[in-house]
Amino acid sequence: MRLRFALLSVLALAAALPAASLAAEPPRAVNLDADPELETVLDRELSCFGEGGEHPGPCAADEAVVESQVTIVDVCAGVERRFDLFREPQGRVNRIAVLEADGDRSRPELLVDGRSGAAGYIGEVAVVRLDGGGAVCARPRVLFRHPGARTRRPRGAFRSVTGFVRARDYRRGVRGRELRLDQSWYRAADPGCCPTWNSIRFFRYSAERDRYVPYRAVIRRLPRSG
Repeated sequence: MRLRFALLSVLALAAALPAASLAAEPPRAVNLDADPELETVLDRELSCFGEGGEHPGPCAADEAVVESQVTIVDVCAGVERRFDLFREPQGRVNRIAVLEADGDRSRPELLVDGRSGAAGYIGEVAVVRLDGGGAVCARPRVLFRHPGARTRRPRGAFRSVTGFVRARDYRRGVRGRELRLDQSWYRAADPGCCPTWNSIRFFRYSAERDRYVPYRAVIRRLPRSG
């Protein structure tokens, strides 16, 4: 059932957008860990849909992507190791950004954003660091993941969209970049166009916890037209 829904959503998206907008990002070579060897960041198209039906990726320019994954490829002691960054594949990879998130300039982090559905309202966002390297094989450390287990929601909210995450310096004296999450919330009877609330949540990197923690939240009730 999930695959069928995802397939219908991707076909609707393909009809609404030019084929070029669905193309996977090219592989990136980035030094993400403590050794001098570069790692490879892949936008992997796992499955596609074209004239011949569904088939494994990569996808042709005129085909719709059904499922995608962001993968880090690292070589340790001559053995290739792969780390998938989304908990489960998404309909498409919306963004891969290399940035300095935790304030340690010895190696950068990755911000990845995956979306599913025709409108791209549902998905997953994560900030990931690669720990180790050299004598110790590197492993990914998730500093932030959304949706997460703990999410403050307005009273009466039935559902939400994933929203958008921005990484910037919002306050002076805070180590690394902070994250701002803008998210819409709906009552059960709200149409897709018209959420009842909008929330803005801010997160900062905590060296003690070695992850992002929330420090401010603003929930605003949206005016109704008419």
